[in-house]
Amino acid sequence: MLNVRRSAETMSKRAIKHLITPDARVAIESQTVLEANLQDGDMLQAVLFTVQDIVGHGERALPFDRIDHSGDYAIIVQEVLNFSRYRLYHLPSWRRGSAPLLEAASGHALAFVGDQEVEKGQMDGDQVVATVLRKNLEDLL
Repeated sequence: MLNVRRSAETMSKRAIKHLITPDARVAIESQTVLEANLQDGDMLQAVLFTVQDIVGHGERALPFDRIDHSGDYAIIVQEVLNFSRYRLYHLPSWRRGSAPLLEAASGHALAFVGDQEVEKGQMDGDQVVATVLRKNLEDLL
């Protein structure tokens, strides 16, 4: 069921909090499709994460200006005065990516690139002019 949720997130480009089965139960991610008693043609409903769920878990809720999503990860962008603050989150575990490595502000930008990678780039105005850092997302937790 975890793979079903991940596939649905990838296709919908939305972070899913729970999948609801046709008999109105929350699907347990450790179950197989057979164990969840799903049949061919069954329709699941998705309960989506809100940004408040993502950034408000375990810390003071933050206002945000933009959210970028890639698989199990989300980058929350907060515009503050003349710079942008970026936070990387691993959605299934609620864990935040390595803050000292990834905090990007004043002249830097954080973006999902390549296959499961995140890049910190040096900005000139609105354009990224140089890559400062590129890391595999799994290495950041």
